Amino acid sequence: MSKTAFVKIVALAVLYITTNAVANVTMPPGSAPTSKPLVLGDKHEALVWAMNAVALEHCAQGRWQEAESAYLKALETSRTLLGEKHTTTTSLMGNLAWLYYGRGRWDEAESLLAKVVTLRHEMGPEDDPNTLPYMAFLGMLYTEQARYDKAEPLLTKVLQSRRQVLGEENQATLCSMNDLAILYTARRRYTEAEELLAKAMKTGGRLLGEEHPITLASLNGLAVLHRDEGHYDEAEQLSTKALGSRRSKLGEEHPDTLQSMNDLGVLYARQNRFADAEPLLSKALQGRRTKVGDEHPDTLESMHELGLLRRKQTQYDQAEPLLVQALEGRNKKLGVEHPDTLGSLRCIVELYEAWGNTEKAEQWRTRLSSIDTRSK
Repeated sequence: MSKTAFVKIVALAVLYITTNAVANVTMPPGSAPTSKPLVLGDKHEALVWAMNAVALEHCAQGRWQEAESAYLKALETSRTLLGEKHTTTTSLMGNLAWLYYGRGRWDEAESLLAKVVTLRHEMGPEDDPNTLPYMAFLGMLYTEQARYDKAEPLLTKVLQSRRQVLGEENQATLCSMNDLAILYTARRRYTEAEELLAKAMKTGGRLLGEEHPITLASLNGLAVLHRDEGHYDEAEQLSTKALGSRRSKLGEEHPDTLQSMNDLGVLYARQNRFADAEPLLSKALQGRRTKVGDEHPDTLESMHELGLLRRKQTQYDQAEPLLVQALEGRNKKLGVEHPDTLGSLRCIVELYEAWGNTEKAEQWRTRLSSIDTRSK
């Protein structure tokens, strides 16, 4: 199961409720700054934040290359004027990591985030509230990379710290509950995941409202969990509600809405409700291609799911290019041993078997077996 967009929603919620010292990490790619940073200090720090504002403006306009160049220049200046172990420098690293993450450049994002966490631990205590958002972000990246043994201690630590310092009824704590539930769902620890998601959804609905992004993240997470457990009636009810709320609040083309379209389409496809699944999966793929390009993990997820639908419909000539392109993209972005990559390989073997092309099926089966052997 691809968790990309759901994790992204939770990341956004986590980063929007950080403290002032990391205020600039709250700006995801494509968002305009809502206020000036509160850490202006001396003239050097003011200069760096002015440079950061230029990068944010490029992000708001979708000018990603210019944004990256501006962030790199600001980061270089901050290192020179303020030093590596400085809150402003590490905040800029976090901003650049967020940009890389939003563009699907996960390895680069991970490298920066790991450095940020290390530096901030050297600068202060591990449970410093200003460090926790970076730990959560890094933990979620590890989850998406299926590096669960590295993700779980980070996400568990963040949740424990937030519960202790902020209490159960706090937005940051609710986000951490969602984060850890995603990990549990990926590891098929459904009971633990459901307990966290149900509690976060109930508390979020009461504190923030039924249509708040954090509440909807919990709702969508429960829908995916029930779908993976095969509880299709419960999953449909939750998934339909999530999609309706996101359409109403965010619009048809918002990444969160596109994720809900994809999730509901997958649910329908698993039930062989082809007429219901087709428009949702097609629109999700089209929207993601437009928003983030063909090679982003979100796009590859929709490409794979639409390919599976075509195979189920015995439209093998249409399924083949979708499944092969999804595999090639996942191999490049996620690595050959990632569960999603291996899932793509298995689906291609099944495609050729169903199509009656035993020669190609055997070729792809041999490729799959070599990876399975190497990973053991």
